[in-house]
Amino acid sequence: MEGIAILGANSLVGQHLLLALSSTNSSDKPINVWEYNDTPSFRIGGNNNLHSLNINTFTGIDALDAAIRGCEIVFNLHELQDFSLIPAENLLKQHNVNLVKTLVEKCAEHGVSKLVQLSSVFLQCSARWPNVNNRECEDYSKFRKEIPFPAYCDSKHEAEQIIQQGADTIQTICARIGPLYGEGDCSSLLCDSILLSEKLSQLPLIGDQNGVLQLTYAGNVAYALLKCAEKLTTDKTLRNEVVIICDHTPVRNIYDLMLKRLYEDCNRSTNNRASTIISQRAISFYLFFPIYYLISVFGHFLTKVLGINSRLKNIPSPYYLYLALHHWTFFSNFKLRLLFDFVPAFDFETSMERSLDYYQQLTSDKITKFSWMPQ
Repeated sequence: MEGIAILGANSLVGQHLLLALSSTNSSDKPINVWEYNDTPSFRIGGNNNLHSLNINTFTGIDALDAAIRGCEIVFNLHELQDFSLIPAENLLKQHNVNLVKTLVEKCAEHGVSKLVQLSSVFLQCSARWPNVNNRECEDYSKFRKEIPFPAYCDSKHEAEQIIQQGADTIQTICARIGPLYGEGDCSSLLCDSILLSEKLSQLPLIGDQNGVLQLTYAGNVAYALLKCAEKLTTDKTLRNEVVIICDHTPVRNIYDLMLKRLYEDCNRSTNNRASTIISQRAISFYLFFPIYYLISVFGHFLTKVLGINSRLKNIPSPYYLYLALHHWTFFSNFKLRLLFDFVPAFDFETSMERSLDYYQQLTSDKITKFSWMPQ
C-alpha cells in the first residue's frame, strides 16, 4: 500500500501539495485527488507540468471510499470556512465534522496508516488578548470563551477530537494553519482587496497599522505537510500530534507586508494593480470598528431575534476585521522545527516574488467570493 490521497485538492494548500509532490520521490506513487462537489482541477501554472504524477481524480461523497482505497497516507485538506456574521452551522457540521467521522471510519476499514488533518490556529486564538508567539495548546476550554469564530472553531475542535480518537489504529497529525497567501489563491484578504479595488477608486486605509496577523506562504505549508507525513513514516511511535505550521514570513500588518507592495510597485509593466492607490488618509480604527460593531449587532438582531433574512447576515464577523486590522496574532513554529526538522522550502523574498507575480495578474472574475463567506 503506497498510494497517497489528497482530499480537498482544489484548495490552495492542495494545489501546492501537488506541486511539492511532483518534486519529491513520491512522484512515482499513485495519487488520488478528491473533491466534495467540484471536479479536481490544477490551476497553478506549474501544475500544468504534472506529467510525472500518477493522478486519479474523484468527486463526491460516494467516491470517498474509492479515493482512499489502497492509500497509505491521507491528507484531509477539505474543510468549510465561514467567518460571516451568521455562519451556516449546518454546513460547518456537515463538512468539518460529519465528513471527518466518515473519513476516519473508512481509513480504519481500508488500512490507512497515516492521516494528516488540516486544522486551524484559531482554535487557540483569543480575540480578547494578544496572541504572541504562542505554541501548541490542546486545551480548547482555555480559549472557548475568547475565540473569534465559535461556530467554525467548535467544528474544527470536534474534528480534531474525532481524528485523535482514531489514533489507536492510525498515526495522526492535526496541522493547525492560519491565513495563507500564494499562487493559486482565489479567496483571502488579499483577494478581498482586489475585489474592493476594482469597485473603489482608492483602497481604504483602515487603522493605525500597529496590529499584526500572521500570514504563511502556501508553498511552505505544503512542504511542511510532506515533512509531517515523512516523520510519521520514519517514527512509528509518533501519533496523535498537533502542530502549528508557519514560516519565515515577517510578522507585520497586511498593508506594510503585502498591500503596499502589491499596489504601489509601478516598476513592473505587468502590474495590473499599479493604477490603484492606497488612500493616504487613514480611517481611525476606533471610529470604524464601533460603528461596524453596531451594524453587526443590528444584523444579528434582525436575523436571530426577528427571523428576518437580512443581507447583513453575510457581512464579515466583526472579529474577522478586528484580527485583520488591529489585533496581535502570531504563533511559534518551535515544535515544527524541533520535532519535524522542518526548514521552509522557500525564503520570504522568493515567496513574495512568486506571490506578487500572481496577484498582480489576478482579475476579479477568478476570485470565487469574499474570504469570510462560506467556502
